[in-house]
Amino acid sequence: MKTIIKYFIILCLFVGIANAAGPNLIVNGSFEADDFSDPLAFPNGFAGVNGTFIGNNYNNNTLTGWNFTTNLDGWIEGGNWAAAQDGKQYIDVMGNNTVYGTGSAISVSTNQLSQTINTQPGKSYTLSFYWGEDVGHTPPEQVILQVDVIDASAAVILNQVLTKASIGPIAGVRGPNTWEHFQQVFVATTAQTTIRFSPTPPGNGDTSAGAALDNVSVYSDEVMPVPTLSEWAIILLVISLGFLGYKLPSTKN
Repeated sequence: MKTIIKYFIILCLFVGIANAAGPNLIVNGSFEADDFSDPLAFPNGFAGVNGTFIGNNYNNNTLTGWNFTTNLDGWIEGGNWAAAQDGKQYIDVMGNNTVYGTGSAISVSTNQLSQTINTQPGKSYTLSFYWGEDVGHTPPEQVILQVDVIDASAAVILNQVLTKASIGPIAGVRGPNTWEHFQQVFVATTAQTTIRFSPTPPGNGDTSAGAALDNVSVYSDEVMPVPTLSEWAIILLVISLGFLGYKLPSTKN
């Protein structure tokens, strides 16, 4: 019985850590809140098994939690589309620059995807996301994604331009066959902070080749992150050992 109690206490400590963990401040960071294959949710967006077109000039559809200036693609893994980094869906930050506007108002304008979160001035936060090649690049064109962290006064806290050479389809599978990870700590200066992504199309005139994005998160550095799958596995092991009455080997002589 003492052994079971001992392991129960250890389990409670793990659970306490999990409960004390702060949430991801980004809403819909893995783009799973919307069903990109649903034509009712995304009317006039050509929604199908591998995703949808979101925004001007084809529709006024929205993306849960996010703001954008022109349009973007919502992709679903499977078939000839590369796997998501987290879940089953991801986005191409740039849909098609040349379909923004109508008639004489048509303009070539690169999309900006952003979300504003609540922050505490003076406290540090960790921004993390995964990015990769979109379906439209021809190797070895550069995939270019700019990320900015901006405070409420429009001052730029963090600015980073990420680049990688495209590799094209692998065995017929298009898109981000390799995901790149970006992580950076920033210190908030105002009560609200905006995270913004801006792709740059390649110089070959292709205005629909942007950059894939998935698993965006911002966590306060003053709380511990939610336990990973491997950490939960340890918790389950502790439970199992406790109920089996397993005793650790003594280190005493």
